[in-house]
Amino acid sequence: MKREYLGMCILGLIFLSIVTVNSEGIKGPYADEVYIEIRDSLDNAIVDVASGEFDMCNDPLEGTKYDSLPETITSNIYTVANCQFSTDILLNPCTGDDGSPVVSFEGTDWFNVTGDKEIRYAFNFLINRQYIIDNIYSGYAYPMYGAVDVNQPCHGELQQVYEELGLTRTGDEQSAIQTINNRMEYWATQLSGRLEKVPDPGSPTGYWWYFDGNLLEFNAMIRIEDERLEIGRYVADQIEKCGIQVIRQEGEFLALVDIVYFNDPKTGPPDNWNMYTDGWGHGMTLFPEVAITLMYAPWYGNMPGRQEENWWNYTHNDLDTLTKKLVNGIVSGTQEYWNLCRQSYKLGIQEAVRVFLTSSWEQSPVNNEVTGICYNPYKGIVGRWTFITARTLDNELKTITFNIRQFSYPKNPCFLNYFLGNLGTYFLRPVCDRGVEKNPNNGELFPFRADYTVEKSFHFEENNIIGDMNVPSNAIIYDPVNNVWQEVGSGHKAISKVTYDFKFSNWHNGYPMSMVDVRYYMAWGFEWASEDGEGDKYYNEMWSYVMSEKLNDIGGIVFLDEDTIEIYGNYQHPGSDNIIARYFDFFPQFPWHIYEAMDYLIENGGPITGNDYNYEEFIDLLDPNMMPDLKAVLQHFIDTDYVPNIIEDCVTVNEAKTGYQACINWIALYNHALISNGPFYMEIYDPDNMFIILKAFRDPTYPYGPDDWDTMFETVDSQITMTVTNDSIQLREDAEISVNGITTGTLAKFTTDPSRVNAENSIEKYVDVYVPETSCTNQIEIRVYYDESMLNGLDENSLKLYWYDGNSWKECSNTGVNTVENYVWALVDDTTTPSLKELLGTPFGGFGNPLTAKIAAFKPVVMYRLNEVNELLSEIEEKLPDNIPEDIQALLDKAQEHIDNANKTGNPVYANNELLKAIELLNDILTQL
Repeated sequence: MKREYLGMCILGLIFLSIVTVNSEGIKGPYADEVYIEIRDSLDNAIVDVASGEFDMCNDPLEGTKYDSLPETITSNIYTVANCQFSTDILLNPCTGDDGSPVVSFEGTDWFNVTGDKEIRYAFNFLINRQYIIDNIYSGYAYPMYGAVDVNQPCHGELQQVYEELGLTRTGDEQSAIQTINNRMEYWATQLSGRLEKVPDPGSPTGYWWYFDGNLLEFNAMIRIEDERLEIGRYVADQIEKCGIQVIRQEGEFLALVDIVYFNDPKTGPPDNWNMYTDGWGHGMTLFPEVAITLMYAPWYGNMPGRQEENWWNYTHNDLDTLTKKLVNGIVSGTQEYWNLCRQSYKLGIQEAVRVFLTSSWEQSPVNNEVTGICYNPYKGIVGRWTFITARTLDNELKTITFNIRQFSYPKNPCFLNYFLGNLGTYFLRPVCDRGVEKNPNNGELFPFRADYTVEKSFHFEENNIIGDMNVPSNAIIYDPVNNVWQEVGSGHKAISKVTYDFKFSNWHNGYPMSMVDVRYYMAWGFEWASEDGEGDKYYNEMWSYVMSEKLNDIGGIVFLDEDTIEIYGNYQHPGSDNIIARYFDFFPQFPWHIYEAMDYLIENGGPITGNDYNYEEFIDLLDPNMMPDLKAVLQHFIDTDYVPNIIEDCVTVNEAKTGYQACINWIALYNHALISNGPFYMEIYDPDNMFIILKAFRDPTYPYGPDDWDTMFETVDSQITMTVTNDSIQLREDAEISVNGITTGTLAKFTTDPSRVNAENSIEKYVDVYVPETSCTNQIEIRVYYDESMLNGLDENSLKLYWYDGNSWKECSNTGVNTVENYVWALVDDTTTPSLKELLGTPFGGFGNPLTAKIAAFKPVVMYRLNEVNELLSEIEEKLPDNIPEDIQALLDKAQEHIDNANKTGNPVYANNELLKAIELLNDILTQL
């Protein structure tokens, strides 16, 4: 029935595209402009968003900030949850040469309490995570026992590790204190009196531990910017219950991180450290090997010592072996993959160099008039796609962001995607496209600016993966020592091959992207990751750290045509070919002309200012002080007919000069050189006045426009997150969840079918229920409200709530309809389908059975009205002037709304009434014309 009515008003739909402002043919995002105001405080952010002065706050705010707000504010906003931020304590595992906690530094010994593994592990039980949740986060958090939190899609595969280790929310304080005391007593015996208890009435235990006659001090580095201040103080109090005095070194990020991460862990007093209140933001992922490796494995360079030569370095051969197998794909299948994940995860938790505590629930306020946001059920609106998909009434998006290091880092290619934190997320990521992107709804990677196919062929020999795929002898690789592309020759094998078909466009400066950019960017990557010799100016240690392994895995490259490339590589992933495609993705984010000009500055210095440059500090594409030097270099390239030797066989002098000039023109216009390829471009970057303006890139060569985003992602119309006890979470008039117990939940409404299945017999209303922590919850009732206009020819009494299991819509096992209050309901508990544990971003929708054929008797009436509407539309179209008056346009929009309503419904009575309203408006228009 629904499909029949959708086809009725063909002329009306065509007419809409002629007379209304719409996105057909337009490229780029929905919004024409994004204004980002950087603030030192977000205290007034919610009020400013509710008043309409701003459309959203990019940063999530603590849940408690919403608790006491009046309805005059909360009724004007919806909230988008963010649970990506986790807290942990990083413990210094440094030991002496003999493996004891006695560490020697510059001739002085000091006792490192956390050098004892059993003491470190006891912190898992010494700390009551539920206390932190209740008293520091006021319930807006949930416990974490390892580096992968419960919101991740992959978490279910790791849950058993916590059960095996006996980790709980509340811990076991007395047992932990006993363990720590036993270990201290053990070392006191081993050290023959150097470590001893000294009575002291000021201690919580009646004594303090002393080492070599001096009070043993435990140095706790405690961040002050957020809840980590209170967490650090709480943990310090717990440690002192063991007779170990804690020195609370409270400070800001930059000061403390320099001590903890950028000093030798064996550094002695007064600059030593034992504990740091760490914190991490996480993205959604289907596979946890990178998170496990990053947070636990020494070889990856993120553990104490950071693999710095001549420093003391934390080592663990088993963790290195397991995680290298995972990261390098030396895994026979999914079963072995998950077994290795669990083994390495368990080892990392037991080593307790990082002890994870909580992940917090925070919420970003969004004004009710903002719709269509593509949000991440894990990160909320903090992500690349928010600015691109958000819709406002005036096509301008006004946002607020917190000033935490927003203008501190240089905006250069080495650091663009890795170390810019919120700054990169909020305005660099929407400006720069990559070939392979991540779907924020489910963590899946997908082709974006490059379609691709992946092939694999390999076998295993002991702990090695051996490629079986022949690399063509004419495949090439870049030689960074001799600065030439060279053929790999015959006899080489690869594990995988990815064929990319790039979707090029113009750069923001109007110069066309091409395979020249790809070829240059790959050679540039090889050059800066390779140290050719001592003093090599074209070498960056951080870039090498990030990229060298990936570059070493490239076995050969074949440039097939003007937009297609094959990369033969020595990498595979047992769970996803998309990850392989992302791994070898070299879609460039800057024109080659900019890379070459920056390199010239590093080698030769600034021709105008005389400044020295390097990629760590002084190359900043947004720094106006660098622009005179950059323009001068580009002009020098024009004057000397310069073409880099690595691309001289594929670009002419005139083509190169045109590109140089396009960059100069851009810099002259915008006073920055952040020239990229995304749906937004940087118009204004003003750190002095603390604001940024992004403008939509409407170039016709850009491959995507506003209409593409809805088909690419699930977009959310509204969302709310609340912590409740035997209460309900209501999403305006659309839906609610009633909770029997205690939990924090998120309820969101989708603008389109999130399954993309386009299932029939739907009331076309979809919600998402997200309740990650249900241990204190007995039952949840989900209600989706409707009105008769949504029935689409369905029998109201047959309505039931369905859930999407990732493959298809399934009827909930305990569901029904309330036809008096007009809602479809489902009860969810541990025994139902879905169960409480499956409410991790689960879509629900109402479905029913079609009414009997008696409705068909009304069809002639509706057809008569449709013919009348179409005749009026044709007559109006002939009389419309080129410039349509605003009042006429408003009437046309209103008429089209009624036509759309008639198109969408399967109820002929409702359709007839809507068409009568449209006819009345169309006659009014004819009278005025």
